[in-house]
Amino acid sequence: MPLDRIEAPYYVCNPRTRLQQGDLLRDLTVSEVSVASTEGASVDKRPVPYCVVLSQDCDLLHDFNSSLAQGDRNDDKTLPAFLFCPAYRTEFFRAGTHLEDQNKTMRRIDSNKEWEKIASNQSLRYHYLERRDDLQVPELVVDFKHYFTIPRPLVYREEFRKSYFVTLEILYRDHLSSRFAHYLSRIGLPELTSP
Repeated sequence: MPLDRIEAPYYVCNPRTRLQQGDLLRDLTVSEVSVASTEGASVDKRPVPYCVVLSQDCDLLHDFNSSLAQGDRNDDKTLPAFLFCPAYRTEFFRAGTHLEDQNKTMRRIDSNKEWEKIASNQSLRYHYLERRDDLQVPELVVDFKHYFTIPRPLVYREEFRKSYFVTLEILYRDHLSSRFAHYLSRIGLPELTSP
């Protein structure tokens, strides 16, 4: 059955002590390592207005339980880093200005036909997230090419708990997760030319 016919809430509010897959966070600052050819590396901080947690929930739960363990710990269950995808406000995404702060020029989505494909989750690369004014969730688009990790010790800091604002309901969370995995596992074929 298509997800648009399921009578289930799209978002739920579950403030809790641990991150879950499908949690949406806002107003984060992440560190990004920039490597100049021979000059070494530098660390730049950049804002991430919205992002969604994509690490598998069972792994997040085992990691959290491991973080609470005292004495007889099992680090086999810990994650070295957590996986996230930024989510872009649709008005900036469609205008191609969503990465201006990183000096990146992105293409505009002017075609209504192309936008409808993205907004109905028919485009492999993008995932549309519904607007919910009562939960302060704007219309968002996740670009599966843009993902990042954050080291485990940083994720357990207070600013991550403060950044949480809503969670995708489990059916929609699983839909997002499977689409992300499918996008990453696609097989690129070489362009064939006729002799």
